[in-house]
Amino acid sequence: MPETTWPHRVAILGVGLLGGSVALSLKRRLPNVQIVGLSRSDAKRQLAIDSGAVDACEDNIAAACQACDVVVVAAPVDRIASMANEAIVSAPDDCLITDVGSTKATIVGDVAHPNFVA
Repeated sequence: MPETTWPHRVAILGVGLLGGSVALSLKRRLPNVQIVGLSRSDAKRQLAIDSGAVDACEDNIAAACQACDVVVVAAPVDRIASMANEAIVSAPDDCLITDVGSTKATIVGDVAHPNFVA
């Protein structure tokens, strides 16, 4: 597999079923990418690290998004917009931000930023 030039660092905001699956898929396809997870739960943070899904796991959005090229918001739909907006102000200016939410109208309306791809 060719060496990855982009992304170098990806944040997965929410390491539950969807976020964990995204992280594991990224690890398989892009093994040189550093993946940082986010969870409020100590147990989930440790599980995400122990399972190999993430390289590190933070308990706040600002720390998780630091120096990231991509941020994936994998949270309940009613929390995605607020988390994406917090990621926008925490991540580098050229960071791509997206989500795995099942509905988009409200999210797109609440997250008006050129770096957010729904």
